[in-house]
Amino acid sequence: MGAVTLENRLRGLAFGDPGELRITPDHRFAGVAARARTDRERWLAAVVLGAHGRYAAATTLLRGLRHSSDVVIASLAASTLASLRRQLGGHAAALPADGAALAVVAGLPLTGSADHDGIDVAGAWADALLGLAADHLALGGPATARRLVAEVTAGLDAAYGVGGGSLRSRVRAGWVGAEAALAGGDAAAAVVSAEEALRRVEAAPGVNPVRHRAKTELVLAAALSASAPGAAASTRPAELVASALATIDAHGFASLSWPARLLAADADPARADEHRRRATREVHALLPRVDPELRRLAVESPWVPA
Repeated sequence: MGAVTLENRLRGLAFGDPGELRITPDHRFAGVAARARTDRERWLAAVVLGAHGRYAAATTLLRGLRHSSDVVIASLAASTLASLRRQLGGHAAALPADGAALAVVAGLPLTGSADHDGIDVAGAWADALLGLAADHLALGGPATARRLVAEVTAGLDAAYGVGGGSLRSRVRAGWVGAEAALAGGDAAAAVVSAEEALRRVEAAPGVNPVRHRAKTELVLAAALSASAPGAAASTRPAELVASALATIDAHGFASLSWPARLLAADADPARADEHRRRATREVHALLPRVDPELRRLAVESPWVPA
């Protein structure tokens, strides 16, 4: 298989619709990393592995890539390591890696042909700033988070026109923007941000970014629930969570599965205990695939089910 074909396949696994390329058996996951030859392919392989909960394998690849001669990949590797830490509740531990990711590309021009998946300077810059925003949100700095999201939006608008740039960068900005609005008590603004992210995903030309769609549905469900809590809430949050879970289960996105089930417990009170038990089981199933640092962060985190 040629390098370009492998990169395209890995892009599909990482950001598009895996379809028949779903890789659940352990030996297939190992093969994803083993076939990668370029630093870009290795980074894409790490994204795939992380999405499916193979954190230790992903971390091994990413640590090496932080020293890549390709500054975009070096930055993205640091951001992705930070993302893995956040997924298991290690927001404080993620902060230095996100800062390092930003330092690698700070001052570089954002303009140029935008890579659809954000594998370019603008995408790496946006990932670093949005990662820092997410870190500050969890650490009690919603104002800082909102400022960083606004900086990303303004930077992409200046470089590529209003609404331009990579789909992934814009959708991630929508997620963090919604979460920042929720943290600031503005549920209506959170809904607007999440709805716009979902519109972008649904309008994506020529691709079906199923993992991003599932995450966006979860963010929107949380925003809608906050905007109309209790008896005033519609059935839409539960429908969005159910849709996301169907995608997550179909494709084996273990990194999203347990957070989705915790959200399902809020959206589906009649089965709340069942959803929470399932979330706890899934976290414990992930721990054998986690390197010691991430395992410690997960065990110590108040965000992760005990």
